[in-house]
Amino acid sequence: MPLQCTAFTEVPQVDGAAALLAIPEIEDDWWEVLPEVALCELGEHDETTEHAVVLWYNLDLARPRLWMVRWTDVGRFAIHRFETAAQCLARTPGVEECLFFAGHPLGHSWEVKDPVMATLEELPTSLRRRILGPKDED
Repeated sequence: MPLQCTAFTEVPQVDGAAALLAIPEIEDDWWEVLPEVALCELGEHDETTEHAVVLWYNLDLARPRLWMVRWTDVGRFAIHRFETAAQCLARTPGVEECLFFAGHPLGHSWEVKDPVMATLEELPTSLRRRILGPKDED
């Protein structure tokens, strides 16, 4: 299973708001989906692949679309691009859908693993419980 990319970016608020307001079906609480900081949700990738995070899902099943921001790091700066995209059509046998965009790099959303949780899962159970606390199912 690929680990999640750990790149993050400050989301340009003015550009993001302008892009959101250009979407005809955007809801009235659009500003709630525009974070100040975004973490790339893709699996680890090389520097030739843009980072990306989906910020809003259009749940209209006749025309599902995602609204996302992609970015490329250029030195200490990032070049951002807001866009809509089709959703990946992959599904698990249990009908879990991939939450990434169509044509995303290797690793569907259910396959990408949080690197912190992956590290914690490798610890002995007693140590993991001391760090995370007991879980309901323990």
